[in-house]
Parts: sequence; structure tokens; C-alpha cells
Amino acid sequence: MKKRIVFIINPISGIFHKDKIPALIRKHLDAERFSPEIVFTQYAGHATELAADYAAKGYDCVVAVGGDGTVHEVATGVRHTQTALGIIPTGSGNGLARHLHVSLNVSRAIKQLNRATVSVIDYGLVNGKPFFCTCGVGFDAYISAEFSKMKTRGFFSYLRTIVKNFFVYKPFVCDVVSDDSSCVVETAFLLTVANASQWGNAAHIAPRASVKDGLFDVVVLRKTRLFPALGLAVRLYARRIGNGRYIRTWKTRELLVRSAADMPLHLDGDPFEPVREVRLQVVPGGLNVFCEKKYQ
Repeated sequence: MKKRIVFIINPISGIFHKDKIPALIRKHLDAERFSPEIVFTQYAGHATELAADYAAKGYDCVVAVGGDGTVHEVATGVRHTQTALGIIPTGSGNGLARHLHVSLNVSRAIKQLNRATVSVIDYGLVNGKPFFCTCGVGFDAYISAEFSKMKTRGFFSYLRTIVKNFFVYKPFVCDVVSDDSSCVVETAFLLTVANASQWGNAAHIAPRASVKDGLFDVVVLRKTRLFPALGLAVRLYARRIGNGRYIRTWKTRELLVRSAADMPLHLDGDPFEPVREVRLQVVPGGLNVFCEKKYQ
């Protein structure tokens, strides 16, 4: 029996034009294995509604065609169901897609679905809201908010936003409590909680993170000067981020972060309202994914 699969396409996400994608799906998807449908989102949150509806109908796979925000919405709709998340990445960062070794070429990503199997991964909750790749408070969340206001997308637009704001953003003082009840006071430039290994764009903030181990990787970056920051950037892309003078990393199942000041917050790259407290917990094995290659 053919697998029922639906492609949910966000027509406005990322930098890739979506009008040719239906033809590519019809050309490259194995018609003997799959019975496909294609739908387009019409508003923010629509992908979650569509994904939940198709999961309730018993579809085998719902494929998010878009950027990290689209992946987040579809994953939210299919978590804790038998329906698996597939990804055709067309966004700017593509963090979870990269971690799962999904090709950034649309045609190749579709062909990968022909050889894909279902496996199970963890996800996280932040104050009750799900995230699947990374979340964070501080500079990275502030950049997410600034980037969301820009009309131009892509890596270089993102890089310009980082450079522009690096010297003006101020660190914040916070209490950080892990699942062993230990409390540490940090003066953080940013605090990232990673389920997967990277923010996106191959920037591996937590290179040893696994989506299967039931743990978060926590990374606290303290404010530094320009030249040490450039060195950290090199290590970020070389997958060599670890403990050091300006960085503290550890693993945990739960985390509480409190501050007397508002902290910018992002979930999977999308900005949320600033908060003064975040409670995070891992949800082990809560999401089925449909992909070809092995991953951590």
C-alpha cells in the first residue's frame, strides 16, 4: 500500500521561490511508494493546523517545505502522533534539516524521501511551548528579532545584523538552575539550549548535541572583545565550541533561567516576547521524523 504523504509549502519563507516545487515533487518523488498531496499555507500558524489535521487523518508523513519556522509549525502539529515529519529546506538557516543531513538542494531532498525511514527524536518545551532545534535568551534571540524585521534574507543579511549589534548589546545577569538543583549566577551575552547541534547556516553552537539522548546541551557565552569573538566564530564553524574562558557548556534534562531584567527569547530562530524566567524540559522520543541518513 502506498504511503500517504502531504507537502505543506510556505510560499513566503526563506529565499527560494516555491512556484516550481510542485513540479519537482511530481518529477522526483517515487510514485510507486507514495500517494502525495500538496498544500500551501495562507497565514502564520496555518502549517500547524494543517499538519495536525493530516496527522489526525492518519497520514504517514507531513513534509515541511520552508525554513526553520515552517519546520517548527509542522513539527508542532505532528508531535506525539504516528505521523512523521519530513523536511524540504528552503529557508535561511535550516538548522534541524542540516542536523538530520537533509540536502539543501530541493530535488535531492525530495529524492532522499524515496529512501527515507521513520525514526524518533526528542524535542524541548520552553514555558510549555515546543522547540525542536535550539532556543535561547540573550544576543541570539535579539538578533532573531532584528532579523525578522528585515526585508532581505540569507546568510549575509544575517551576518550584517550580527556585526551591527555586537558592540551595542549588553550582557544580562541571570540565575541558572540545572536538573541537579545546582544554581549558578551567570553574566551572559547569550544562553543557548540545544536539542540539535546548530543554529543554522552550519554554525554549530553545540557540536556534540544529540536529538536522541534525552538531554539538552546548554551553552553560555560571556561578552568578549572583537578579536576573541572572531576566534569563537571560527570555532563555531569548525565544530569546536567547548568550555573555555568565555564559554561554559553542560548537559541537562531540565533548566531554569531567571533574571531581574527582560531577556530576549527565541524558539527555533523565531523571536518571542522578552521574559524574565524560562523553564525548559526535554520531551524524550516525542517526534517521529522521516529522513534518509543516520544522525546523532
